[in-house]
Amino acid sequence: MPSTVLAILSFFLAQVVVSVTGIPIPINQISLEGVAGALVAMSVLMSIYFPIYFKFGYLRSRMVGMILFFACFFFLPMAVALTVHGLGGVDNPVVRTIVATMQRAIGWLQTQADWQIASYLLALGWILMAASVSLSLRFYTKREF
Repeated sequence: MPSTVLAILSFFLAQVVVSVTGIPIPINQISLEGVAGALVAMSVLMSIYFPIYFKFGYLRSRMVGMILFFACFFFLPMAVALTVHGLGGVDNPVVRTIVATMQRAIGWLQTQADWQIASYLLALGWILMAASVSLSLRFYTKREF
């Protein structure tokens, strides 16, 4: 988390330097959604990785971490594409139910204000981190050194 805060502050400092010096570089403004999204993404990845680390140890958790890392880049875009573009020829009722639920959730989120969405994401991140800490502590106390 400290590295995330440091990255956000560095980006803000770079944004200020570019705007003060007048360098013609297009730079996006830091938004509340972007900050909340970055914090939630880091929280989710850490809350998944740490219990695995304390359960299996360093070497085996590296392999699981790599699998999770690549799954984020391959599975999540596929899930988003299925949700946004529809299912096409997929006839599995479980997949159709999951996609329909995701589409309803996205529709509901589109009716919410930006600060509400950011609050939901931050709350989700905190809940995941609390569960992760609890699970990690349980695994750590059962480890034999």
